This record gives sequence, structure tokens and C-alpha cells, in this order.
Amino acid sequence: MKAQTSFRMMLGAYCIYTALMAVIPKPLDAQEVKLGLPVGHTYPVNSASFSPDGQYVVTASWDNTARLWDAQSGRLLNTLEGHIGSLSSVSFSPGGQYVVTASIDGTARLWDAQSGRLVSTWKGILREFCQPRLARMGSMW
Repeated sequence: MKAQTSFRMMLGAYCIYTALMAVIPKPLDAQEVKLGLPVGHTYPVNSASFSPDGQYVVTASWDNTARLWDAQSGRLLNTLEGHIGSLSSVSFSPGGQYVVTASIDGTARLWDAQSGRLVSTWKGILREFCQPRLARMGSMW
């Protein structure tokens, strides 16, 4: 019992460390190192993705939202709301114009990264759908 509790604590600490490493950009040699945690999510962040140009970070959480952050300042830019279940994954489109979120509610949603506006919803996806991968689809991307 004690070994299981210790293992769970270690696993929890590793998950938190991994999530932080995905969200906090690596400092350049000449920069002062600062630790900044995303504020705004009310439950754990379980997925994060950098925009192709590295200027933005989007995080997905168990609080049913995704949040778009300025990667340099850490400032919250948009909150993407609409799912009725925890988010399982988030990713930018190859061109960085869109964000796609996947949720355990069985939907995937496409958002305009600049405005935070919902563009499209796909229903009936498998609950096991974890890592949305965006393929180039004509001029959409």
C-alpha cells in the first residue's frame, strides 16, 4: 500500500514536471531564467502545443477549456470554451492559423487561433482519440 502511494506520488510529480517543461520555453543563454506557471485553468493541464513560429502556446485542461498564451510573456490571450468534457489533446495547424481540440465528450473542435472563434465541430469521434494530427487539406491550412 505504501509503495503504491509512493509510486503514485512520483508519477504525479513526473506528470506535473512534464507538463511544465512542455509549457515553459527554454531560456536563451543571455536571458534571465524565470519560472512562470500558466494561470487560469482550474484543473490540471494535460496537453500543450507550441505554434509553428514558437510565439504562442496552447494548453488543454480537464476544466473543459483550452487557453492560448503568449509564449514570451506568459500572458493569456484567449480561452477556448465549448466542450462539455475534459480535453484530451490540443494542437496547432501546420500554418498556425487554427487550433484543434479533442475531448472525452466525443468531439473535436477547430478554432481560429487569432480570434478564438469556433470554426467547426466534429461529433462522434472515439473517446480514445488523444492526439489530433492536422493534415494539410487544400487551402484551409
